[in-house]
Amino acid sequence: MTELARISSGKDRRALEICRYKRSDYIVVHLILSFFLTTIGFAGLFLLLTLGNMEAIMDSIEVLNLRQIGVVLALVYAGFLVVYLVIEGHLAAKHYDEAKRVERKYRRRLRELSCS
Repeated sequence: MTELARISSGKDRRALEICRYKRSDYIVVHLILSFFLTTIGFAGLFLLLTLGNMEAIMDSIEVLNLRQIGVVLALVYAGFLVVYLVIEGHLAAKHYDEAKRVERKYRRRLRELSCS
């Protein structure tokens, strides 16, 4: 009974909340959130790098080919996003599986308590 109270009120409570979702829904929500946060982070990093090197950019503005820079920037963003979302999807699936193990343990303990 003590273990049930620990699970339902401690850090494992979050695991029980996670298990309310389907596995695919949980992963998709994390991927969507990661997409938006990664986009914001990438845009912020680009803005910081651009503003930090503004003098060099202004000196070479006539030499720069903006189309090529845009294509390279889009490819770097897409590559980074794909790699990051694959990693995030794997981590979300692993997190969900761990939460499912906690839930199974919790339910097993509940059955044992109800049988006694």
